[in-house]
Amino acid sequence: MEGKLKAGIYCRVISEEGRGLLEYQNRTLSELADTNELKVIFSIKEVSNGKGFFTYEMKKVMHYIKAEKINVLLIYSKKRISIFDDLYEEFEMLCREHNVTIVIYNDIYEPLYNMTSDILSQMLGQDEI
Repeated sequence: MEGKLKAGIYCRVISEEGRGLLEYQNRTLSELADTNELKVIFSIKEVSNGKGFFTYEMKKVMHYIKAEKINVLLIYSKKRISIFDDLYEEFEMLCREHNVTIVIYNDIYEPLYNMTSDILSQMLGQDEI
């Protein structure tokens, strides 16, 4: 495992009803880490409203970042960090300050999905699928 980048996984849903989606996010991000040969240092799953960085779980994530224990943070989407753009930007600055790259699953796979959907629509002679 020497030489591998160290990654953290952070998953969040807004309510208890979405708890199953925590497992989906974690599984999806863990597969992404495995595919890219990242050493996962932590995987944090929480239920919170995404309105601030005051939860115990988010404080743990920030501790790992400030202590520079990870090189990469895997998240499903920006909204998993915060529902507010300005708070996300502050979090992003913190990561940059500590040389942590945020990898956002949706930014990787959503464009691919959209491109595939467009190609299939053209092949089928439809405007949208």
